[in-house]
Amino acid sequence: WVAFGIRVMSQFPNFIPEAWAALKPNISTRYAEDGADLIRLNSIVPGPAMPNPTPKLLKQGWTEDEIEKLKVALDLLNYGNPKYLL
Repeated sequence: WVAFGIRVMSQFPNFIPEAWAALKPNISTRYAEDGADLIRLNSIVPGPAMPNPTPKLLKQGWTEDEIEKLKVALDLLNYGNPKYLL
């Protein structure tokens, strides 16, 4: 689930370490975290809450453990993707 841009940049072995060294001091700040929070906040579409997918997934044969792993993966994506945008 690594962002497409990161996968492309990984084809240039020297680029990622140098880019991260330059980016880390900026992306590791409270200011950058606040920016990512604003992206998350503004990406919410107004309307009713989405239904809980757990009952449907259980009916389709998913286990509680698989559903929990899916939720963790989605939480990580929801946390990380705004930072990719920055």
